[in-house]
Amino acid sequence: DLEGGPSQNLAFGGEARLGNRLSVRSGVRWSVEGDRRLVTSAGTSFAIRPRMWIDTYYEYSGNDEHRGYGFALRAGM
Repeated sequence: DLEGGPSQNLAFGGEARLGNRLSVRSGVRWSVEGDRRLVTSAGTSFAIRPRMWIDTYYEYSGNDEHRGYGFALRAGM
């Protein structure tokens, strides 16, 4: 998001597989300049069939600027 101009962020995250069909992930990021807004996120991937997944995510920050959620259908070869 370059609405406010370029920014520099630092981020850490991880992902774990829970069985054959479910993966979960989470992470944090924050700005290394200006006000250090912390944003946390979590997501899942669920295999609905071989090489096809439903992905979801949710992100949260202390202000309304970085809150959101989404989902997608992802297919691979």
